[in-house]
Amino acid sequence: MRPQLRLFPILFASLFLSVTAIARPRVQPPCRVLVVTFVGGIGPALFPPTMATPVIKSVRDLGYPGVCLKSVSSSWPWSASRWVRKQFAAARREEDSPGDPKLIVFGYSLGGSHAIRFARAMQRLNIPIELLVTVDIKGPTGAAIPGNVKYAANYYERWMYPLFFPIFYGKKNLYAEDPAKTNFLGNTQILHAGHFQIVRRSNVRQLLCDAVELAYESAPSPAQISRNNSSAAEP
Repeated sequence: MRPQLRLFPILFASLFLSVTAIARPRVQPPCRVLVVTFVGGIGPALFPPTMATPVIKSVRDLGYPGVCLKSVSSSWPWSASRWVRKQFAAARREEDSPGDPKLIVFGYSLGGSHAIRFARAMQRLNIPIELLVTVDIKGPTGAAIPGNVKYAANYYERWMYPLFFPIFYGKKNLYAEDPAKTNFLGNTQILHAGHFQIVRRSNVRQLLCDAVELAYESAPSPAQISRNNSSAAEP
């Protein structure tokens, strides 16, 4: 057999293995923490990059395998509720499920108003939210934070005030609908930052990342659930 002909079986086998590897579904770890980020603007959620991209990257860079992130465009905000319901249903189907995932919500600009409406929708489904962070909210929305939110914080700016007031500036009057259920950290003005810089500030990103870390560490893992079930079954 010619040397050139001997290469065909090898190339075919390599191609077959590559296609099989691509087609094989990846086994994803169960979601212990869900992070929903409502980005600003009216375009896609991830490409081209938005002003909220550094915040999303900070959460991804934490590298926790059980943290599942969903970026939501202001053009398709309803996709967030569908995704969260799907994740909760998947967790409840798991035999060794650690329980319902913990939910964290972030909203910037137009996404801030969608984040508050999303929190209200989760309240109707009896789904709690560990933390709601809104940054320089634009668009019509209520100021009340629903009682299913455990912690909440709102950031706003007043750069070039009072030019373009009140259309250009974010809301600064959010409040807890039920202070006994929601620990509202307040409306915090970020100084020396305009609308396109405020979301990049380190304190905004740090609060979100700290909440993700806390939720991840406090959520029991499937291995812990298995050990608990085994110890409970022992006489």
